[in-house]
Amino acid sequence: MRNLILSSMITKKYPCSQAELYIISRIILRSFLNFIGGFAAFKNFYDVGYYNTLIAEVVAAEIMPEETVRDSKVSQKLLKLRRAGVKARNRWQDIKSYINSAYDDEEIPLKYNEAGQANYEASANENWEKLKQLMIDGKTFLTDNFADLTAGNNMPAGFVTLYDTAQANFNTALENFYSEEETETDLGEDKIIADNDVFDSITDICFDGKHIFRDDEGKKLQFTFDHVWSLVTNKIANIKGTVVTGPDSAPVAGVKVNIIQLGEFTLTEPSGRYDFGALPNGTYTIEFSKAGFISHVFENFEIPVGTTKTLDVVLVAA
Repeated sequence: MRNLILSSMITKKYPCSQAELYIISRIILRSFLNFIGGFAAFKNFYDVGYYNTLIAEVVAAEIMPEETVRDSKVSQKLLKLRRAGVKARNRWQDIKSYINSAYDDEEIPLKYNEAGQANYEASANENWEKLKQLMIDGKTFLTDNFADLTAGNNMPAGFVTLYDTAQANFNTALENFYSEEETETDLGEDKIIADNDVFDSITDICFDGKHIFRDDEGKKLQFTFDHVWSLVTNKIANIKGTVVTGPDSAPVAGVKVNIIQLGEFTLTEPSGRYDFGALPNGTYTIEFSKAGFISHVFENFEIPVGTTKTLDVVLVAA
């Protein structure tokens, strides 16, 4: 019997939850962008393109289905398999009824065994391979004893077709379940691999960031993974949203979203999405700006502690 619990041989590298990893990554990448000059002076490949690549890596990992979603898909297949299994076992039980009418009392236990009785108890406990074998044994029994079973108007000849249908439906449900289980297990491993890649990339930036700003404790902390993680778990506030333009609400990439009081900003992704990840709670002035568009400013925008406020913006071409 196959294991019905999804498991992965891939071990995650990151110490936090997946959701926290994405938030932490965005915070550190925002700090990277804010101090990109120092990074570029240290290594030439550190530029906006590098930032965009890593943001895309975070987004790609984040949109992969969570374990609960994957488990739900497997559970749906399992439910269908259980239904098909009940119908298959019921058809096999019908054979026993026909045996009872076709044979003498001393023959009946032998015929039960010949029809596969030894596999029935395990099959009733969702041992799918035993149920599969039970149905095979039952089919063989029907073929070998057809004349005895149909004699005296006992078993209708059409029962064989009903049995074949129940067996085929069960086999299909079983293969669909196994396929879904294997697929979703692979997806689970793929997500952990993607998350590990994100963690490795962020760890590299943190390593260089702490070296570059080794004489500035404030900046150094912004590239200390555990420190940023502690900020996230303390439920610091956040702002996120989407920037679009035009009658078709086309996303606008590269919009600078600047929180004036904090001196912190982030850029919208190709999807127009932005997410600061974590911020101190407070009341701020937030400016959205990009060349070719009229800047949009929100004043007195409050973010209570422990909340994430959504601020979507429509920019107008200049």
